Amino acid sequence: MNEEIFKELSPLAVKHLLELPLNTLESDIYKALVWWMRMNPMHSNAFPGLLGLVEIHLLTVYQLDMLFLPTLLIDPDFYRSLLTEQRIFAQRVQKVVNKNVIGSKDELRIVNGQKTLENAKLKLALARHTYCITIDLKHLFVLNCLKFKLKGNVGYAITVCKYMRNWDCVVDHFDYICTGPQVLYFDECVVRFISIRFQECVSFFTIRVGDVEALYSTDPFQKDPKTGLCIPKHQLVTMTMICGNLSNDHVRHKVNGDGSIIYQFAQPYMIGSMKLLLNEESSYYVEVATHNENWTHVFEEENVIGWRMVTFRKQAVLYIKIVGTKAPLNYFKLYKLECPAT
Repeated sequence: MNEEIFKELSPLAVKHLLELPLNTLESDIYKALVWWMRMNPMHSNAFPGLLGLVEIHLLTVYQLDMLFLPTLLIDPDFYRSLLTEQRIFAQRVQKVVNKNVIGSKDELRIVNGQKTLENAKLKLALARHTYCITIDLKHLFVLNCLKFKLKGNVGYAITVCKYMRNWDCVVDHFDYICTGPQVLYFDECVVRFISIRFQECVSFFTIRVGDVEALYSTDPFQKDPKTGLCIPKHQLVTMTMICGNLSNDHVRHKVNGDGSIIYQFAQPYMIGSMKLLLNEESSYYVEVATHNENWTHVFEEENVIGWRMVTFRKQAVLYIKIVGTKAPLNYFKLYKLECPAT
């Protein structure tokens, strides 16, 4: 809003503005209000009511001093009472089981990033010169799961906090190129603010509002203590074939060339097994990687048929490469892949 226009607003207009779900930092809202108060000393009787619409408990001591320096804007007793009341209310924690706690698209508030309309769909986008989107849940919730859908390929990290300070990283996928639906589990913690921070090479990125979910999930999950990656217990369905030829009921590639069958997961997992179905006697080997390069050879077999159990040292996996070295008619055919093996 234009500074001159904002300066001339009545207390009633400022009150209406503060009651809107403003998509900016609470500190920015507070600074704007303090500036308006200093420009409009004749409306000092309205200052306490307007200040009560700002969550001053989220602010730093330095920012709060703006109410008293260089001149007093608010009664110190009222200020202390309001701050105490807000801090008590802010400590209330809700635990909503298996239900998304992010409100509707109209209620959703972001304090970093911006809302954009793309193809008639509301999306969250990176703001200029920033690499993160920060969501304000407005209340404290116990969470252990976050879901959203990526359009494109990018690495990211998830950090959370209660009061816009002392951020904790609960998911670190910065070193992985992720895509599609992300289902992230982490140790349960009390959260109000969720920040999705992307690699700095990303200049523009969007997430559809309806695809973002934050919840306390009762689904059982296991996490690798060293990498923080999930260890799946059931077959992963979020695999995309990025190399190979799909033909009727199988995937194939030509033997004795540089052909292969490559699958990419939507996100990295700790994997140590998989099952392959070969309906023709074949020889093959399996490699895995966290990038579509620097492959690690983990398994090989010769002259086998039927369901094959592939086991190897459990490790971070984002890509699976299956290479046939011998097969009838020089075409290696894979009829089914299950990962992990169950």
